[in-house]
Amino acid sequence: FVKATAAGDADAIAALYAPDAVFLAPDTPVISGRDRIRSLFARNFAAGPNTIAFSDIRVDGEGTRAVVLWEWVSEVRPADRDPIRLAGRSLVYFVKGQTGWQISADMLQVMSSR
Repeated sequence: FVKATAAGDADAIAALYAPDAVFLAPDTPVISGRDRIRSLFARNFAAGPNTIAFSDIRVDGEGTRAVVLWEWVSEVRPADRDPIRLAGRSLVYFVKGQTGWQISADMLQVMSSR
């Protein structure tokens, strides 16, 4: 996720999500499906170079299901204005299938921005 974000690779990000995954962000409709999630990230990456870093990662799961809570700091550097820095946390639900672990649901909360 970190490498794909730095590379601006929306396809690589989308591949981390299950085909029927949901992405929930504040004040926006639910984004459903890998293609729509890819479009979201492609739009974000088009705004300028992006970075993201994770911290305080907590994992709980067993078998083929896992929940991860992590804090993150993201920065976008548009060419025409000051960098946009967001800090928040996400609750991410993973499912292990035949192709490995994929994100089934991703819910984020922005805690600060500047």
